[in-house]
Amino acid sequence: FFAIMNSQKETIIGKHKIIASTMIQTAIIPINDALHLSDAQNDDFLQSFLKNFVQEYTGIIKYAIILGDGGRVIAHSDISQTGNYYEDVYSKTALESIDPQFHIFTYPEYGDVMEISAPLGLITLSHGAVRLGLDSQPLVRELRNTTLIIMGMFLGTLLLVLFIVLRISRNVTRKLRHTAEA
Repeated sequence: FFAIMNSQKETIIGKHKIIASTMIQTAIIPINDALHLSDAQNDDFLQSFLKNFVQEYTGIIKYAIILGDGGRVIAHSDISQTGNYYEDVYSKTALESIDPQFHIFTYPEYGDVMEISAPLGLITLSHGAVRLGLDSQPLVRELRNTTLIIMGMFLGTLLLVLFIVLRISRNVTRKLRHTAEA
């Protein structure tokens, strides 16, 4: 039961990682192009891009952040955060990593999120990182439903085995009783 549950949990989380990775790659391509084509970071383009990107995926994306070197927020889906410095562990991980990072955690403003972050830049030129906070409810629902299905199957199997054992023990005890009476 626990092995099956663990296997299914890993499969479901892996599926959601792939979805999140696809979403962040969709966001990174135009951001990298904008950063590569202009020497100065085009904050207006990046801000409007994030706003449109989050609106396009309303209900799926809770927030989107573009971090510059040092953790400065270049653009944010909440425009009031632009210009702030983020020094939390997830921002530092996003800036230091060369590969996309996936985390599931509770964000104070947005609740439970699945966050995917990836570095910005082309080959060796680093421009910071992108962080996308995705709604974790689809993941939680899928894990809960899978757990209930597997538990139901486990209990059904347990009841079937118990029924079979009782039938066999009744037959054996009945035959022993007949033998003892004889």
